[in-house]
Amino acid sequence: MKKIVLLLIGCALSTSCATMLDKETYTMKVTSNVAPAQVKVYDQVYSLPAEVEITRSSKDLSMLLIGDSLNIDYTLKSRLTPKFIYFNLVGQVAAPINYIVDLTNPKRFYYGNEVHLNSEDSIRTFERPFVLKYRRYFGKEFRKNKGDIYFRISIPALNSFVMKPSQEPIKHKTGIFGISLGFDYYYKTNQYLSTSGTYVASKIPPPFDDFENIKSAYWSLSNNHKWNRWNVGYGFSYSHNMWKFDNSGYDIKVDSPDHISITKTSYALGLVFPTSFQLNKFFSFGLTYRPSFYHLGSNQKVEYEHLISFEAILKLPVRISKTIKKNS
Repeated sequence: MKKIVLLLIGCALSTSCATMLDKETYTMKVTSNVAPAQVKVYDQVYSLPAEVEITRSSKDLSMLLIGDSLNIDYTLKSRLTPKFIYFNLVGQVAAPINYIVDLTNPKRFYYGNEVHLNSEDSIRTFERPFVLKYRRYFGKEFRKNKGDIYFRISIPALNSFVMKPSQEPIKHKTGIFGISLGFDYYYKTNQYLSTSGTYVASKIPPPFDDFENIKSAYWSLSNNHKWNRWNVGYGFSYSHNMWKFDNSGYDIKVDSPDHISITKTSYALGLVFPTSFQLNKFFSFGLTYRPSFYHLGSNQKVEYEHLISFEAILKLPVRISKTIKKNS
């Protein structure tokens, strides 16, 4: 205990904790799922499990796993020691100087205290645990087969409208109501066609609602690309939009002379750009941007409008195709 206290006091009074506390080399425990096995580090070969003498450096460390019928190369990424990151802060006022001094010394680096070389794991490069978890999570592939069909249910939980009703100023509304049903067909393992029918509205619960409401029902067809957890698409849309103003329901009755009710509808052609992030095998969340440019059956033919929806998505398999392996 005395030694620890004295070291902390020394770090507080000196200008380099990693330089003081760490040696140029340290011992790393190396294990593997392969048995019997050896590991080659630098120019030496060790029988596993082994305690290997490692030299601190800012460069990557190479290891070669040697088994009866395999040779696998691994790379260990250099990273900063906790002593360099945290202990230098003990110096408080001198902390900037502590860091500057340690930046000139390779003792601030290490590769971890132990490593397990798993021949069945696709990971061949070892990094910081949170970086490894990040890569594994975002790099996870929910594999699909050519010919797969999924039934898709989505809830557009937040909808933002920009709409230009005929002879009215531009309307900006946001609501939390919607439903969408459709199908996805995978014509490649990483590409699919998606078609859906969607109904959304700018409704919000009282007492936050007002006299205006926008509704939109639209059909869309998009081509989508799948990359790990991400899905990005582009396509066409046909929409039926409605804007309604009605001041009844508060102090004004429907049969009152002060009651005003106006409804404007339009049909429009446009594009659709769906994007989603897959959480697990069935659930995703996404964002759909649906701009429209051309009005049908209206005097104002060209008019920009859009809908942006944040949605929760559930995909259920309708048909799962089996991968057929060809004989070589």
